[in-house]
Parts: sequence; C-alpha cells; structure tokens
Amino acid sequence: MQGINNYFNQRPEREFHLTEIPVSELAAVSAAGWIAGAATCTSHPFNPSIPHGCKKINCIVRRADPTAGRPLPGVFLMDGVPSLAPPKGSAGAEEQFCEHLWGIAQVAESIGVSFVDLMHDPTKSMAAMTGSLLGAGPSAP
Repeated sequence: MQGINNYFNQRPEREFHLTEIPVSELAAVSAAGWIAGAATCTSHPFNPSIPHGCKKINCIVRRADPTAGRPLPGVFLMDGVPSLAPPKGSAGAEEQFCEHLWGIAQVAESIGVSFVDLMHDPTKSMAAMTGSLLGAGPSAP
C-alpha cells in the first residue's frame, strides 16, 4: 500500500494508475477501506474471483482526493479480466485508459451488473439498463 502512496506522491499530476497488487496484500487493502470494486462482483462485500495459485491481481488505483469526497485511494480489482495492457505511448495514454475503465466500472455498478458482464454480454447489460431506466431495477426482464 505504501507503494501506491509513493507512486502518487512522485506523480502529483496523475489521478489513476494501472498496477498489480499481490494477492497476499488484498486483506490489508480491503481492511484499509481502499477496495472500490471488483470486475466480477456487483455489490459489497466484494468477493473477487482469484484463480488458485494466482500471486498478483491487476487493478486500477484512483488517487485519494479529500476535496472531491475521496479521502482514501480507490482500488478497482480487475479480477476475471485476462490481462490489461495500456496503450503504448505517453503516461497520458495510460491515464486516459484507466479513467475510461473506471468510468465503465461506475456504469456497470449503476445498472447492477458486473464490469465483466457489461463487457462480455451486451444484451444482459442492456436489459439491466432498460430495467433500471424504467425503475424496475437490474433484475427486470
């Protein structure tokens, strides 16, 4: 966790960071209140899908910003996502890539589907979104 703080302290212009967290540190990250979501989950408490023997998990970290109502860093676990490779190029490209993925995760949460479902099954996502817009919630047909 100190590594995440160091990363943002050294890069004050950055809001997002694509990284890996050792599975052995997940309990501490969760206990600190940093987990913002997981790609395979739709609600709290998060129970990410971590394959047996997995040593690290991809994640997107969002910088803490108390003035914006985020007193702690946010960690979105990209469990169930085979690999993540930011676009080649500048740090700005990685930043924008992470920002877009974070936004997709927020949309998925708002319509009651997991990030993975939103990305892999558009019909299920559209049904959830239609039900949500009609006030029927994510379980609407």
